[in-house]
Amino acid sequence: LLVSQERLDEVLFNMGITYQAANLLGQAIKWRKVLIEKYPESEVAKKALYDVGANYHAIAMYKDAADYYEQFSKKYSGETNAPVALQNATAFRLGLGDYEKALDDAELFIKNYTSGSKKKPIEVAMVAYSIGQIYKRQKMWGDVIKHYDSFTKKYKASGVVDLRIRAYVEIGEAWTQKKDQKKAMAAYAA
Repeated sequence: LLVSQERLDEVLFNMGITYQAANLLGQAIKWRKVLIEKYPESEVAKKALYDVGANYHAIAMYKDAADYYEQFSKKYSGETNAPVALQNATAFRLGLGDYEKALDDAELFIKNYTSGSKKKPIEVAMVAYSIGQIYKRQKMWGDVIKHYDSFTKKYKASGVVDLRIRAYVEIGEAWTQKKDQKKAMAAYAA
């Protein structure tokens, strides 16, 4: 069986689908990477880039998943699944303790999806909220207070009341860590 050179990208793409359907994710990843490397401008390489991230995600290889999700969301920010890819990458970086990349991903998400046709206000608020968790995990209490104070003001009318309530709790907890019970109680009362 001979396949024309013009369609090899589609053959590789279909191999990835077939291996994934057989739960052979290592093979699916292998052939999708070949597709991405050999045919980077192919329309199906775009999908394969996301799929490699999703395959790594499925087998709990979160650093690799984050790498591919980041590549996909940076190269194809207008694609439907780009916001989800970048949200996943942010969460994985945070969970892995890679705070610098988590912060970069969060800031890119906010930049890409705050306005315009790709606007995602609830998701932006959720990612903006997660930035405070980066500071909290590093016990940077002043930055936690500053971030969540800004968050409560910026997202006052965004429909994320639950996140605003949680932000006030985070402010209170940060003040408690700083041994200022009066300010902590004021934050809890807000």
